[in-house]
Amino acid sequence: MERLGVIRESESESNRFACSVGRVALGTRDAALIDGLVAELPASRHDLIILRYPARWVEVFDRLTRVGGYRCIFADTLLYFEWTDSGEPLECSRPTAGAERVAAEAVGGLIEEIFADYTNHYSANPQLDRGLVAAGYAEWATGVALDPRNEVVAVMEDGDVAGLAVVDTCGDEWDIVLAGVRPDARGRGAYGDLIVAAMERARSHGRSAVRISTQSHHAQVMRTWERLGWRITGAFVTVHLQRDRQVTAPVDTP
Repeated sequence: MERLGVIRESESESNRFACSVGRVALGTRDAALIDGLVAELPASRHDLIILRYPARWVEVFDRLTRVGGYRCIFADTLLYFEWTDSGEPLECSRPTAGAERVAAEAVGGLIEEIFADYTNHYSANPQLDRGLVAAGYAEWATGVALDPRNEVVAVMEDGDVAGLAVVDTCGDEWDIVLAGVRPDARGRGAYGDLIVAAMERARSHGRSAVRISTQSHHAQVMRTWERLGWRITGAFVTVHLQRDRQVTAPVDTP
């Protein structure tokens, strides 16, 4: 596996998009790594590098536009929210279910349906097939759900799954990695119930904090979180470094 500073190979994305994809995720304490990353990028063999860094590093994007061999695409801003349990009553108006009702193998199909038209950082890159994005979410969700340490939370409507949340519980905080409502169940409050159900599940396991994130333009879900007592904790920019390639126009033949 190639290591260019902090770049790691993303095997799943490389396979999905049929090109070499690298990933870099920098936290608030990683500012010193930017210089090394910029210096090493010209030697990278990746066709695409997906970089995420704290939004307050406003000078980084300009530096990246000056890196030879790559086109820098501003892809999105990701906002993180957190709920800290204050002990206030929680009420979910719909029946809920967990792994006993929603098999891990079924999670991928539900997530692919829920996120079929989801706008995210992949949408900013014209080189990527948007039709493959939902399949990527399905693969990610299935991988999380198959780990018995993690949680799957669902809200039900007329005996069917209306909304689904997949929660990574392996760290100090519960991290809702994907949560959404099926298209035919939207507009009736199912999403709010789903988030409450996840909060209730965390409380039942003695967890006092839950984390979630979304792109900055998804105002409706953020209003739901704020109504339920969640507070914003951070903002991160996503950039795609897409390798420049000479495009040859097709030659007309008689």
